[in-house]
Amino acid sequence: MEHTNQAVASVSASAQSESLAEIWNMQKNANYIDKNFPLFLSVFETAKIPILFVYPFLSFFFIQFIIVSIWPWNQYWESQPDQHIMKWLRTVLYFVPQPAEPTYYLIVSIVIFIINMSILIIIECQLFYYKLQRKFIIALNYPVRLYFDAVLVATITPAIIGTGETFVLLCHGNTNYMIIISFILYALSVAYESYSFFIVQNFASKSICVNVSPLLNFDPTLMIMTLLTMLICILPYFLLTIFEYWVQLISIGLHIILNLYLFYYTCANLPYVDILTMALGVGWYSGCIFGDVTLVAGTFVNSMSYKIPLYGSIAVFVGLTGPALLFFIIRIKAVKKQLDVDYIKQDEANNYYTELGLDKNQNKALCYLKIAFQNYCPSFYNWTLIIFLMEHYETETVISLCLQLLTFFPKETRLQNRLERMLSKRRTLTFQTRYLIFQIQTLKSLRQFDARLKSNSNS
Repeated sequence: MEHTNQAVASVSASAQSESLAEIWNMQKNANYIDKNFPLFLSVFETAKIPILFVYPFLSFFFIQFIIVSIWPWNQYWESQPDQHIMKWLRTVLYFVPQPAEPTYYLIVSIVIFIINMSILIIIECQLFYYKLQRKFIIALNYPVRLYFDAVLVATITPAIIGTGETFVLLCHGNTNYMIIISFILYALSVAYESYSFFIVQNFASKSICVNVSPLLNFDPTLMIMTLLTMLICILPYFLLTIFEYWVQLISIGLHIILNLYLFYYTCANLPYVDILTMALGVGWYSGCIFGDVTLVAGTFVNSMSYKIPLYGSIAVFVGLTGPALLFFIIRIKAVKKQLDVDYIKQDEANNYYTELGLDKNQNKALCYLKIAFQNYCPSFYNWTLIIFLMEHYETETVISLCLQLLTFFPKETRLQNRLERMLSKRRTLTFQTRYLIFQIQTLKSLRQFDARLKSNSNS
């Protein structure tokens, strides 16, 4: 990895392709996000977290989110004789013992804040060390990777809920200094974790260092939308508690709508490489919707047993995962069959892809492209599908994905150069595309560096 970092630092203009040089020169002043490119390239390349270690944190997040969908702060639960079950769940899942005391909020908010600041300090130290040495301390990449793959996933929901609960206490006149400090620390943690999650998920989706993971994807939209769903539903819910009781139904209704969209997006666009993850997602969103609907019913029928929303939402989650898995297997198999064609002439291939409707629906076209790549279909490795998309779409999303997938085939320089020229014509580029370009530059410079070493050793 040291050679890689040295190569990144020593790249000269003459060693880069003309189109890539034009793109990189467009970014006159690298912002903070761009300065993180070398670090996360190093993190994704060197720090590997075992999948079996990630699954418990991911499962914990799934359960946290489902329990949120039955809104344990709703007045419905106060009318239930077995409140201790919900209090126990809130204690375990959101880390604050019930009934909550100011001291509990303070301790949890400090712990989460310290974790976040520790990672921020490690990242800043790595960036500072890179400025001096043009390399990173590899051992420090592991806590960064562990944080973003596991720890953040488990702490983001408690941080959001803690922010909401302490805000409500402040609105009701509780001016205890511990509540005030807790609210500030919770809010800062939510801001940092949300920003970091957004940036790193976009980095991961454009990484050319593929790591086997249940959340491996080339499209982070679903991940980002899940976070936004939490932010724009949970926080307003607590805000609305200071008004009339029925107003809280607005947040619950919005939660239903957004989960329906996430359900549709998963089924329509197949965002993850792992079909089990997509099946779990469909079951998860269905369970959340069931919890929302039953809580709305419980608002008007307090005699409804608590077992219906609590156990029902979990049962829907588990019960629909199997049928969803079967659906995705059949769906992907059908698409793969459509893409198992090997046209020699591009015109014939274009007519076929047009018949499939890939010229009019960008999301469908990208979905087919990813499936063709993941299953190594003839339509992908004969390049007819990529050429078709290049001729019919000029959006940065399509071009950058085609370029990313072509990067795994280093000898296919002709198409790669065409895609680079297409990007060079754009006035601005998103940081995701800039990160992809940075990786390609690094890869090219490393190959040239190795070629020079071999040449010198032979001579």
